[in-house]
Amino acid sequence: MCIVHLVRHSLRYVNWKPHKDVSADLKRVYCAAPINEAEQTLEAFTEKLNGEHPTISRS
Repeated sequence: MCIVHLVRHSLRYVNWKPHKDVSADLKRVYCAAPINEAEQTLEAFTEKLNGEHPTISRS
């Protein structure tokens, strides 16, 4: 699956108000250059949103 479809799928579960913040956090994940930085950013993203939006972190 391409990144565009993953982002669209993830944002489908977010209300409009936090939509901008969540999309900015997702952008940090998929724009991270080295793989270890991307993994760390993904872990931080998962910890931040796991309480409100566990479906996003699973996808």
